[in-house]
Amino acid sequence: MSNSSSDPDNAIVRFLEGISRECTELGNDMATLGDFVSGSMVESASPEVMFQLQAFDRLSQNAHAQARLLARIARFVLEDGEVSLAELSGLADDVPIHDARARLRQAINPLAAPPPSADDDIWFDDDPEQKVAS
Repeated sequence: MSNSSSDPDNAIVRFLEGISRECTELGNDMATLGDFVSGSMVESASPEVMFQLQAFDRLSQNAHAQARLLARIARFVLEDGEVSLAELSGLADDVPIHDARARLRQAINPLAAPPPSADDDIWFDDDPEQKVAS
């Protein structure tokens, strides 16, 4: 692959890296908004409302995970041009949000188990496939 700045492959890489930076900014903005909203409500909010406010943290984490995915995919495109299913699966495994990780795994392999419903797994729990029975 040519490294010329006018090379269309480099344009794709630059575009993916730009999207990655935008996802990072989105994550930062969500975290800032979440801190503001939850900070102003911390004294008066019920536990249920506080739990819902944690959605800002979840969204921020997911945006940062998407940014990392895009940056790593851009690197694959630039360096290798091809990505194996194992490499894609490894990228999905790095996503910290269980249901997002499960959706990405299913996108890679449509025969994979569907992601759990929100009632089946709390978003910050470890992957149930990796849990060890006590």
